[in-house]
Amino acid sequence: AYYPVIGLEVPEYMGEYAKKNIPDYVFILDPLPEFEIDEFRNDIQDQLKLQKSFIRVYESWGCKIITVPLMSIKERADFILSRVNFNN
Repeated sequence: AYYPVIGLEVPEYMGEYAKKNIPDYVFILDPLPEFEIDEFRNDIQDQLKLQKSFIRVYESWGCKIITVPLMSIKERADFILSRVNFNN
């Protein structure tokens, strides 16, 4: 999903591998507020662009997207665990 963000096409072999090995669903977390750590800065626009790229790529591979809203870490964990099917 990073390839399109930096202007590259996803290599065909990666797409073929993913289509055969990708899970039925993926969790995409809503972006955190802007933050800066040392030399790394990630503003909300960058995060939204990357999130859209992840969604496009995973949907093109046939994955169901489950968006995890912005909440506390515990709430996010509970949200995910409540939706995971442990019978697979």
